[in-house]
Amino acid sequence: KSYEYGVKLTDNYIHDNYCGLKTFNGAEYSTYTSNSITKNQIGVYCDSGNNSWVNNHIDKNRVGLVMSNGVNDSHGTFAACSFNHCTLYGVALNSLSAGEVFSACQIWYGTIYVKNSKGVIFSGGEIGVSTVYADGNFPTGGMWMICNTIFQATNSIVHNHLGHGSNLKLKNNY
Repeated sequence: KSYEYGVKLTDNYIHDNYCGLKTFNGAEYSTYTSNSITKNQIGVYCDSGNNSWVNNHIDKNRVGLVMSNGVNDSHGTFAACSFNHCTLYGVALNSLSAGEVFSACQIWYGTIYVKNSKGVIFSGGEIGVSTVYADGNFPTGGMWMICNTIFQATNSIVHNHLGHGSNLKLKNNY
């Protein structure tokens, strides 16, 4: 089958691994729904595009989500997912060229770290982490955004982490 026929992974418990789930470059058009991905070193490592992650609990991992630049990285959706109680990073994104949408997600404890990325949108969710690091800009320009989101903790948003500017835009947050 060609790349447009992705897998559907639903209602699984993925616990106590080095990496709970990993998608590879070119592994596209897959849907991951209602999975519990917990107590791993890395909950999800995703470097492929056009994937939908819906109602997954990516909780109590050392790092909840890692996404990095690839041949056809990012440009997918995380909807109604939780990234809770991750001890290092709840979400860590590095050099995403095509963006990623996080809609109605809860991110509690564990830092959000976005480095050299563009087109990333956190919208309509709750953020209860202590720090959001916005580190650098994508080499060809672009921005990323947190909008219509409720901040539940005393947050620090660091726009100039390690001396690198950032194109993070904040709009209509509470």
